[in-house]
Amino acid sequence: MVSTPEPVRIQFANPQGLHGTFSTVRVGDVRLTPGLLVHLVDGDGHLLATARVADCWRGDLAAVPAAILEMEQEPLARTYSGLFTHLQVRNPSLTVVPGTPVTAVIFNDVRPHQRLKLA
Repeated sequence: MVSTPEPVRIQFANPQGLHGTFSTVRVGDVRLTPGLLVHLVDGDGHLLATARVADCWRGDLAAVPAAILEMEQEPLARTYSGLFTHLQVRNPSLTVVPGTPVTAVIFNDVRPHQRLKLA
């Protein structure tokens, strides 16, 4: 029997805005490919939704396109200064500077997780 690999899990500390088409910016080179189905989870690892990777952008923090910031799921990170502060808070062990390499992941086809209700 062939085993199916576990879906990639993307964690959200503040899981708001996980609907429609949205983006998230992460420090480093996040290797996701368009079309990949991922699990969106909260800080405790609980499944919130599934979504498809629509696209990825990689580059320096200071060069994130404004169109990607406008889609950022975290409202406080929809400006360059807000994104910079957000990434510093979420990555306290790293030195986040304008030249820090980041990956912006754009998601679509979001399907909220329906928790089973037991009788």
